[in-house]
Order: sequence, then structure tokens, then C-alpha cells
Amino acid sequence: MSLTDDAHALIRKHLNKRFSDMSNTLAVDATCGNGHDTAFLAELNFTKIIGIDVQDIAIQATRKRLGDTTTVELVQDSHANLSKYIKG
Repeated sequence: MSLTDDAHALIRKHLNKRFSDMSNTLAVDATCGNGHDTAFLAELNFTKIIGIDVQDIAIQATRKRLGDTTTVELVQDSHANLSKYIKG
């Protein structure tokens, strides 16, 4: 098992303990990279996911990995500006 797999397992375990209902939940991937973590978050049934990265190539790679996933909003910007994209 890779370090990423270990991290994903811990996150999944924590969320399962904390949330019995994932409605009205938001997840953020502040550096999309190749989209692996964004895709992992999409599997967890968050109401909305924001993936952000300064590099266009990272946004494109993430979009390709996600396919038709509709719960993810991809933004090309710095995570320092994340508050512009989170409402409420």
C-alpha cells in the first residue's frame, strides 16, 4: 500500500466516523496536480468539491481524470484566493 493509499484510508475512516450524512458538505483540493486526490474526494459523496491549481495543465489533467463528475468545480487560480470561490 502506498503512502497516498494510507492517507486516503485514514481520511475515509475519519469521515465515516464524523458524518453519517454527507449532505451540505464541501471538500477542497487546494493543489489538483494530476487529479488523484480530487478524484478520491469525488468518490466520497461530498455535496460539492472545489479543485484549485495555478497551472492550466493540472486543471486539464484533473478534468480528464474526473470525466463527467458534476460535483467538482475546477478553478485555475492560487489556493491563496480560495475564499473567492467558497460561498456561505
